[in-house]
Amino acid sequence: IIFRVLLNTPGFPAVKGDVKVCKFSGRFFFYDYQIIGEETVLAGTKKIRTLHLKKLHDAGVEGTEIWLDEDHYYWPVEVLMTDRNGDTMRQMISKIEEKR
Repeated sequence: IIFRVLLNTPGFPAVKGDVKVCKFSGRFFFYDYQIIGEETVLAGTKKIRTLHLKKLHDAGVEGTEIWLDEDHYYWPVEVLMTDRNGDTMRQMISKIEEKR
């Protein structure tokens, strides 16, 4: 929800460079993300236009990359987390159902 609130602003994709993201989990945490650019992600057989963000961090520190759906309020459709040892875990949406 945090990404949706921060990115659901007219003209946001035109912003280049870095963006600060806030997460609340008992207290506020602030993270710096780099806007990598627009990319296409496959969810099953559907192509999704995304905005790719990468958490700025030092070597040997946990990192996160997030792909946000540009056509569905910037909801996360893919998340790649890297731990301190370089091991990764990927979460990816498998389908999107639109009910009207």
